[in-house]
Amino acid sequence: SAAGQVLIGTELVLSMVAEKVVQGSAFKPKGVIQGSVIPDAVTWTTWEVDFTASTWGIKAAMDKVNNDIRFKYPLIITEVVFPSEAHKLGIMIGDHIVGVKSPDAADFIDIANANEKNPMSRERYVLDSVRDILMQGGNCTVRFTRMHRRPCAYCGSESLIEIQEEGSIVCSNCAMENNARIMSTQSEWRTFQDDDKSQEKGRTGGPENALLNNDGAQTKIEGNGRNGDVDVLGSAANLAKSQHRFGSQSGDRALTDAYKKIDEICDTMNLSSVIRGQAKHNFKSYDEESKKQKKKIPIDPVLTSCIYIACREEGFPRTMKEMCAATTLTKKEIGNAFKHVQELIKKTVQPMKASDIIPRFCSNLNLDGNVIEEAAKHICQAADALNITEGRVYTSIASAAMFMACLLRQRNPKHFRSCKQISDATGAAEATIRQIYKEMHAKRHQLVPPDFATKEEIDKLPEGGGGF
Repeated sequence: SAAGQVLIGTELVLSMVAEKVVQGSAFKPKGVIQGSVIPDAVTWTTWEVDFTASTWGIKAAMDKVNNDIRFKYPLIITEVVFPSEAHKLGIMIGDHIVGVKSPDAADFIDIANANEKNPMSRERYVLDSVRDILMQGGNCTVRFTRMHRRPCAYCGSESLIEIQEEGSIVCSNCAMENNARIMSTQSEWRTFQDDDKSQEKGRTGGPENALLNNDGAQTKIEGNGRNGDVDVLGSAANLAKSQHRFGSQSGDRALTDAYKKIDEICDTMNLSSVIRGQAKHNFKSYDEESKKQKKKIPIDPVLTSCIYIACREEGFPRTMKEMCAATTLTKKEIGNAFKHVQELIKKTVQPMKASDIIPRFCSNLNLDGNVIEEAAKHICQAADALNITEGRVYTSIASAAMFMACLLRQRNPKHFRSCKQISDATGAAEATIRQIYKEMHAKRHQLVPPDFATKEEIDKLPEGGGGF
């Protein structure tokens, strides 16, 4: 050995171990040793820290979602500023934040995944209430956890290396074996089928899928053999063919085809993965309930209705015109299917309001900031309270409110759009927008927010919208 103090009888053994340690040095463990099940391989310590500074000096991974900052879950420290209060308190990169408590709170708020109720969502963020506390800084108590690797039982070093060929853990410092015959959880590299030519390496099925029947669990009959065996009653090939036609897999295929159509419509409308997942859950509920009903309606209006309901549920509503434009269906077909689906899955969707779709229309018009958006929302809500636009379509009401707000900012090109531009972005007819604008003009002083325009500017609003 390098130290030169090794018994002769153990020299060969140590040299063999050392060689395998060098071969295994390309394996770089991160936390738990990858690919293996090792009892008590790591330990976690938990402690609480009281912060008092306005800025603590720690950073965590985050994303910008709809102009809003969201911290990723789990909440892991990615940077510690030097010098800072966090550095003085011994906070390190890789520490986990598992709880926060503001000075006026009675107990800790546990760090949890905000999208835990939606298993189809790939985004994992912490709760907004936790984010607000962390970004505010100042006086706060934070609960941390830190992972510690189990040290070598002989020298105390944490430099342990896995030798995958033998399933053992060896210390790279003293070359002593710490654990033997560990269980690997990596992919299979051999087949467990009777047929040696089979390419299937797994001994289990796929993961559970709540969107399929029985969570995706099923029994599969392999039909190995000659093509002539298909006609032999009771043969494996014959049974496999029968299962393929009439088994539970046929129901899963119908669901899978429906989910593909939902993805196609969502791609056309540029909808998020959250809405896609909710639409699929809506259709799964409809599919289970529709089997008990005698009334059957075409599948395409049902899928479109499931997406329409999902958009409402997630707070990103779409109009019927937009749903028709993304499909080849008529407004009547979608409307009839919407009522039927809503009744079967027992979901009550609140009626859409004009103020709900203004943010998206303002985004489509590339209006700078939220000035026009907030003013148009106020105008819609005030008009609704005064029953000025009763009986009108919410798309036309939103368009007229945006047109009135734009006219009050016509000197600023970033905040002004003509009636035609608004009509093209919203789908409402230009004549309809002007007609509703005239109805609003009579009570314009009660509709326009006082901090948006002066009384003189509101007085100068043209009655018919002028030539804009």
